[in-house]
Amino acid sequence: MRHYLKFVSAGMAAYSDIYFGTSAEDHRAVQLPRFLAKCAYYLVNHKRRRNKVVSLSRHASVEFIQSFWFLAETDIYFRILSLSAARLPVLAELFIPPVAVKIGQVTVSPGTSHGAPHTIHTRFMSSVWREGMIGSGKQKGPLEPPSPVLMFQCHGGGFIAQSSKSHAAYLRRWTKDIGVPMIAVDYSLAPTYPYPRALEEVVHAYAWCIENKTLLGWTGEKVIFVGDSAGGNLLVAATLKCIQIGLPLPSGLFLAYTPFLLQFVPSPSRLLCLTDPLLPFGFMMKCLQSYAATNKKENLVLNNIQSKSLLYSLWTTASDMISFIFAKQRGGKEGIVNHKGTWLSDHSPSEEFQEFDVPADPYISPYLANADDLSRFPKTVLVSSESDPCLDDTVMFGKRLKEQNVPIDLVIFDDLPHGFLNFGASPEANEAIRVCGDKIRDLCNSK
Repeated sequence: MRHYLKFVSAGMAAYSDIYFGTSAEDHRAVQLPRFLAKCAYYLVNHKRRRNKVVSLSRHASVEFIQSFWFLAETDIYFRILSLSAARLPVLAELFIPPVAVKIGQVTVSPGTSHGAPHTIHTRFMSSVWREGMIGSGKQKGPLEPPSPVLMFQCHGGGFIAQSSKSHAAYLRRWTKDIGVPMIAVDYSLAPTYPYPRALEEVVHAYAWCIENKTLLGWTGEKVIFVGDSAGGNLLVAATLKCIQIGLPLPSGLFLAYTPFLLQFVPSPSRLLCLTDPLLPFGFMMKCLQSYAATNKKENLVLNNIQSKSLLYSLWTTASDMISFIFAKQRGGKEGIVNHKGTWLSDHSPSEEFQEFDVPADPYISPYLANADDLSRFPKTVLVSSESDPCLDDTVMFGKRLKEQNVPIDLVIFDDLPHGFLNFGASPEANEAIRVCGDKIRDLCNSK
């Protein structure tokens, strides 16, 4: 896995050279030979690779982060993954119209925050054709009966990037291995559509699935929410919203490396992101600011601890110290320069955080949900790893659920990074994907 992560960090460094050395319209047209040549350079020069990643963490813009993470959406990357992805007879793109849905006495409107409602794109997949399923009328031969279970999935990507396309490889594998249909929702992304737009769309898409269960080859009996990272956060928030408005609750939750507390709270695992090449501290701050920031502020108050507290000082000092050491090794200041030759950011991520506020809202930070709501949660599988910055979030949220007698299954893998579900080429991640599939199957089969 370490060799794989080395290649990813080298890829980030190489892509940054190309990104900041070309015009904006050329960002999507990265020349593969040039990219591979720069990757090879950074693979050999580990100090330059490390320094570049730290610099990107401190200075990269949201636009760069999105552009880099969206590389997983490119056709060439998708085609390579498709070569080893599970073959499924049912692979369809479904579009949910921006029309209110009524489930019993509950009316769920389409998302309207930060803009007019629009169609929601989803990917639907199934290992078999079932009665009533969209497109089944054209099939010859017998059809399977509707499935009693549906998997309802939301992808990760820091609320700002990616879609079900970049997560398709492991989703198709789970769909085939478990034998249950899945619908994956592509919610609107920040910063164009910050909170609560994505949550509104996820709840609306879920209500649409209930109303159109026959088209999905589903009886409507059970639904399992499946999400990773930001997608897991949205699905927990959607569960809370279902409790509030009276929609049917999911029968189980599968949540991989999910952030449950979107607040600036130092913890041992969160300190890992200070040197994490995949989810560095600066990237986390940009995602948080894009999705949930409300307004600038003068003082940060968190759990009655002022921003100048010992914990805050330790956090910011550690962040800035690491970057300072790397800069001194280079003999000066390090940064990323835009096309006009100016710094993209003159502040460290810790300084930038003091300029915005994040509401203490349980739909943003599910860890803050009240005990009564948490007591109504179904069985929940919580997945993280020893190297995941969200490990402490996972453990503490699991503790809150357990205090309310909610059945939980906590799975912590060894030495895997945040986002490991997307690294199926690694033997260690591939095995973890299999284990996660088994856990989802257990949720599907549980009574």
